[in-house]
Amino acid sequence: MQKQQAATTTETKPTTKSLSDLFGSKSFGIARTFEYMGVAEALLEKHGLQKHPSAFRLVFPGDPVFGKALPVVESHMEELLQRLLTGADTRPGTRAEVLCSLLEAALQTPLQAGGLAILEHLWPQVTGCSLPYEGERVAEPWPGYVEETLPELQRKTRQEWRK
Repeated sequence: MQKQQAATTTETKPTTKSLSDLFGSKSFGIARTFEYMGVAEALLEKHGLQKHPSAFRLVFPGDPVFGKALPVVESHMEELLQRLLTGADTRPGTRAEVLCSLLEAALQTPLQAGGLAILEHLWPQVTGCSLPYEGERVAEPWPGYVEETLPELQRKTRQEWRK
């Protein structure tokens, strides 16, 4: 009798499931992918490149930019589109890729003054925000260090597939 009662009380009700319910932690990547696709499409349309054969693939972020906030991704995409429009080499790392790489490195080991100076230089350019801390900025090891070192970091974050 008790088994029969338990069987009648369990009904299957239709439920609405979120992406995270369906895919677990992978839903973050799926949601971000669609969000980034929308940003890419809008930027391609803004620049009149929506019919360019490789522009979408070119600007879509990979490591280390994928998963970052929209202003970082948009900065990455915009820089690559500007290079495409001017005929510049698209393979060197973008400022966003350099910034994200520095931030990832900082999670492993403290950055030296030069790395911090570059991070402080790139942060407002890439994020559109002021630095997330107050206080004095880190001085460059020598005047012009950031602009001199940035091309080397862009070379190190180079993406050969972006031709």
